[in-house]
Amino acid sequence: MESIILDLQRDTLDRTLCVADLLRKALLVSHKLGITGFETWINKELNGYEKIIEVPEYRIVRGKIKAWKPFKGWQPVIFPDDEAQEAFSKRRFYHSIAEIEAMINREKKDFLHMPYPANIEKQLRDAIGFDTEVTLIIPVSSLVRIVDTVRTTILNWSLKLEEDGIIGEGISFSLSEKERARFISYEVNNFHPPISHN
Repeated sequence: MESIILDLQRDTLDRTLCVADLLRKALLVSHKLGITGFETWINKELNGYEKIIEVPEYRIVRGKIKAWKPFKGWQPVIFPDDEAQEAFSKRRFYHSIAEIEAMINREKKDFLHMPYPANIEKQLRDAIGFDTEVTLIIPVSSLVRIVDTVRTTILNWSLKLEEDGIIGEGISFSLSEKERARFISYEVNNFHPPISHN
């Protein structure tokens, strides 16, 4: 009978499969093995992050702050200091992985408009000195990087399970595999590559 772990590894290498489906398969595995930390991460990736503070570093996107000027279109917003420019040009992307994949597939351009929350947009309008729309324009490749990091995290986790002798039979695991999984730490941070923002 096929091993769900080996099947999951094979699926992570298939770029035609959406990452949301890979996460659901990983959810099945983590739940059956009682790997609660990984299961929590999977559910946040599937459902989106409710608290901005919980959004992991690999979901930070950078872009260019632009304001709409009649007859001129979108114009860059220049800040007097680099610190403010840096703070407003970064956003934590809290959306579910399915939403992110849909955005990537829907976009016909290389860039995506990411509106600011009303209170931050007001701050930016006040700083600019006139009432206009302000947005963060991010490269679609930033979203591809998020999806790719999740895919790689699932692959690395499944490889570690196999290395630890946990491969399952069909969609079941033996008692000894479940016991082994209980005594091994599967921290999410160990499985995704570090993200550089330089």
